[in-house]
Amino acid sequence: ERNEYGQDYMLETIARQILRDDPTLEAEFRQYLADNPSLAENRWARLYFFYARTPYWEDDVNLYPVGKLAEKTALPLR
Repeated sequence: ERNEYGQDYMLETIARQILRDDPTLEAEFRQYLADNPSLAENRWARLYFFYARTPYWEDDVNLYPVGKLAEKTALPLR
């Protein structure tokens, strides 16, 4: 479950800064729009593109730690 999200006014500021400062990411964004014409008019999809490339993005959404013990071991309970 995604707990964090970006406010649109902040994401717009971040997107403008990224477009101004990172020509490689600007080219990637232009290609994203060309590859996804239906999303080109979707304001949230455009902001989401930038949000997914910020440090605020959660990579571990819906990731649960699962392990398997190779042998029977007494585990301390807290």
